[in-house]
Amino acid sequence: MDETRVEPRNVAMDDALTLLHGALHQEACLRTLTPALDSLPSDTQPVRDLLPDLCSRVRSAFEKLTALAETDEVASVLLASVLCRHRLSKGLVSDEAAAAGVFRHATATAEHSHLGLYLVGCAYLDGLGVAKDHERAAKLLNQAAEQGSAAAKCSLSFCYEKGLGLKSDDARARQLLRESADLGYAVALFKLGCCHEYGILSTEVRPEEAHRLYAEASKQGHPAAMAQLGKSFSNGVGVAVNKAEACRWFQCAVEAGDRDGMHLLALAYRYGEGVEADTTRAVELYRQSGDLGQPQALYNLGCCYMNGTGVQRDPAAAVDCYRRAAAKGDMDAHVNLAKCLLTGDGVAPDQAEAQNLLMRAAEHGHPVGRSFAQFHKMVHPAPGM
Repeated sequence: MDETRVEPRNVAMDDALTLLHGALHQEACLRTLTPALDSLPSDTQPVRDLLPDLCSRVRSAFEKLTALAETDEVASVLLASVLCRHRLSKGLVSDEAAAAGVFRHATATAEHSHLGLYLVGCAYLDGLGVAKDHERAAKLLNQAAEQGSAAAKCSLSFCYEKGLGLKSDDARARQLLRESADLGYAVALFKLGCCHEYGILSTEVRPEEAHRLYAEASKQGHPAAMAQLGKSFSNGVGVAVNKAEACRWFQCAVEAGDRDGMHLLALAYRYGEGVEADTTRAVELYRQSGDLGQPQALYNLGCCYMNGTGVQRDPAAAVDCYRRAAAKGDMDAHVNLAKCLLTGDGVAPDQAEAQNLLMRAAEHGHPVGRSFAQFHKMVHPAPGM
């Protein structure tokens, strides 16, 4: 694609769809965008009418959008956005067809939509319908960013952070992230909040600013921001401790499908912090989070099975959870799985595998693993010692 200036046909619609694209949990964002959408020209009405059902993943709305996209550029760029957001398109179209659709529809609209141009960049960045090409992706994202795309500024920031297609530059990454956040892009608001909480990209640690940014992103329905906002209320980071308010945001994150929100709410129910203790509900949430791949939730679910907490004791099920968590890098799971392998609780004893797990935990600084490594060194000293 040649480097040409986007000639937008409807900047307001493009900006609104960009914010919707970045919110991830589009139902909440749609509510905040309704006044702006209602003021758009009448020729965008057919697409606007589909938005509520699209956000709710209604198949008929997706099919109508697909048909409309063949003749309407606004519908085409919206379809590219929907296909790029796996949460919205999963089950409605195959992963292969979704990837191909992102590239096709984004390319068709890139001359008149900075969102379309951004999505072409994303296609090259992630290999959606086209071979990965980080340098080309960075070039396209830079074009879109220069033309005001909040989404492109956020993704270009990621490229600078990771050195994808251009030289790594934390200062430039931080600047682009701030520019994107200033435009109200939820992903950037959330990521900048993390920067201010944890000092990522050499950002000044400012807990109050992190809390504010999480709150702004949460208003748009960003699931991970909701979970992080709940954590700030739970731990008193940038705001006074409020366990009940923390749980309210954890619940919002759960409803938005966020696995970390599920795990955090499970912990609240397990220990009765902000809600009445309910170990059965905790197990339920650990399982939901674990099924989405959250390693700590899998570890905690394993502990519940091993100890009979909120569920009937089942050592074999505990071992399965520990294995799944360990495979995702959880070191506590490495240690507990090793204990099971040493004692034969829920699994056939295997001292060699247990030792390997404990040594791996030691390499990652786990205290139990380190203690084992020291003991192992005493019992099995290196030759010549």
